[in-house]
Amino acid sequence: MLILIILASLIPGVLAVLQYIESNKKEKDSKRYEMELKGKIENLTIANAGLSNQITGLSSDNLKLSRQLTETSLLLNENLRGGDKVDISAIQANSTQIKISAMNNSVFPVYDVQVVILDYDEIIKCKNTIRADSVFIDIKCYKANISIVPTFNMSPNNETEIPNLLPIKGELMHYAFQIKTRNGITLRHSVFKVKKNKIEQSYRIYEFNNGKLVLTDENNPLKLTKEYWDQHFYSQPYVYTTVYEN
Repeated sequence: MLILIILASLIPGVLAVLQYIESNKKEKDSKRYEMELKGKIENLTIANAGLSNQITGLSSDNLKLSRQLTETSLLLNENLRGGDKVDISAIQANSTQIKISAMNNSVFPVYDVQVVILDYDEIIKCKNTIRADSVFIDIKCYKANISIVPTFNMSPNNETEIPNLLPIKGELMHYAFQIKTRNGITLRHSVFKVKKNKIEQSYRIYEFNNGKLVLTDENNPLKLTKEYWDQHFYSQPYVYTTVYEN
């Protein structure tokens, strides 16, 4: 009986100890799980950060690739369209003639180049009717003083010799060059002066815009005045040919 009483009094203590042990075990397990979970979360955070960096890097690479593709596309388009700037240079061929060359100074080819050479020393003398925006010129006189160069293409940074030789007729020679390419038409008024071992050239370059000739470039080493240009070249945007009665 005494033993039972003793055992009865010990059971609550044993249960309390067992509960404490169990509780302590659960607490340790909970902390361990919590630490494991924190570790997993930290690993996921690190992995997500790495993935985010990879996505950012891929986005940056895609942007660079997109820009490169755009630049390549524009370059291909420019190559297909070609350039539009054709310069004119001159050298003395002999004592009575000068030789003309077309110059492409760009990195793009120039396609379908057609040059019409107008001898303004003679054209300015043709019978004409001058209006504010147009000039009517005698067709026979006009045709007798123009030369059409056969169409040609130009490689980048290329010089193409024009077969037409221009006569040396005096101290100053006045020519216009109508230059047509795949991208448009420009008009160049040039004044040549033959000097020893070289030919000096003043020029004006025009583009046709909204019914007007717009001056886009000029080089004037001969120091010619505006009045001089107006006296030796037509500034009207429209030049027509007509038949005049003798």
